[in-house]
Amino acid sequence: MENVIIHGFAPSTYTRSARMAAIEKGIAHELVSVAYGKPEHLALHPFGKMPAMTVGDTTIFETLAIMSELDDRSGNPTLFGSTPRQKADILALVSVAVDYAYRPLVHIEVTDNVPDPDQLAAADRVIDWLEARLGSQPFLAGDDLTAADLFFAPMLAYHAKQIGEDRTYEKRPGLRRWMDDLGKRASFKETA
Repeated sequence: MENVIIHGFAPSTYTRSARMAAIEKGIAHELVSVAYGKPEHLALHPFGKMPAMTVGDTTIFETLAIMSELDDRSGNPTLFGSTPRQKADILALVSVAVDYAYRPLVHIEVTDNVPDPDQLAAADRVIDWLEARLGSQPFLAGDDLTAADLFFAPMLAYHAKQIGEDRTYEKRPGLRRWMDDLGKRASFKETA
């Protein structure tokens, strides 16, 4: 297989999601830091975000596209389900992560160990929805790990680090169990 390079910063939740996908799919990759905002970065991602991935002469940007490429490059298990309905559900979850969860979970302001109350309320709304969505199933879309889990887990881990695990998971036993289980996976450990 051609050399897979993921361009980004290790602490970036989206970079971590892409790397987790590569590991889950058994695809060796190299993480290369980007010169943020510099022309070489913009050549990889025209909007100056991360990550981007190069495979040979091909450059792919945006985490969802990167995960899709990785998923197609390696066999089972699939990150996007095996039926049209599963794929639609997983893509809806990923859209929620990108459009509604990222900012409240990752960009929360904490001053003197106190999170901004309005931002915390927005984050709690997302986290409570995730708890209800997860229920007693092992993963967000059912019995198997999917792209949805790989998008949400780094965001939630970052959030818990910012405001505390006890605060994040109190009264949310499903999410605590889910994060504990994900924390045992090689993809989560190797990208921490």
